[in-house]
Amino acid sequence: MTQPNRTRRFPWIWLTLALFGLAGSVLIWYSTRWGPWVYSDSAGYIGIAKNILEGKGLGLLRPDGVLNPLTLHVPFYPILLSAIGFTGLDIL
Repeated sequence: MTQPNRTRRFPWIWLTLALFGLAGSVLIWYSTRWGPWVYSDSAGYIGIAKNILEGKGLGLLRPDGVLNPLTLHVPFYPILLSAIGFTGLDIL
């Protein structure tokens, strides 16, 4: 019984995986090209962490200057970001 020739299929597997990896990289680059400030929860987390660092409290400021308390998201991540910012590192 003869075995199939694996050397002919082997390069195609790597080429296919490389093309999928390249396509995934392009999609990630395209969807995150504006960074965390556009259309994401990251902007809220960073804003809340900045409010904590400025002593305004755990919440987001509305346009009229009133603080909306954090009620929709878990508070650990903004608190962790503010702890990192407290050390002097940039939270972005």
